[in-house]
Amino acid sequence: MAASSDEKQVTFAAEQRRAILTHNKRDFIIIHKRYLEKGGGHSGIIVADQDRLGPLLKSISKLWFTLSAESMKNRLEFLSSWR
Repeated sequence: MAASSDEKQVTFAAEQRRAILTHNKRDFIIIHKRYLEKGGGHSGIIVADQDRLGPLLKSISKLWFTLSAESMKNRLEFLSSWR
């Protein structure tokens, strides 16, 4: 899906009932807002800074073990909040 647009990637992730992880803060915040304004939904968008792998995995683990798939629905999370 690397060649697909950001919106297509979010749509695909939603169809698969999966959250999407991105470093592209600006575009995915806009996409998140559009989905909610249109009354649509997605399975969650997780925005990460471009950290080293260790801190990134630690934050993802905290989020993973705290939030359920259901609670991630239509949610925009910033991994920087999970340090």
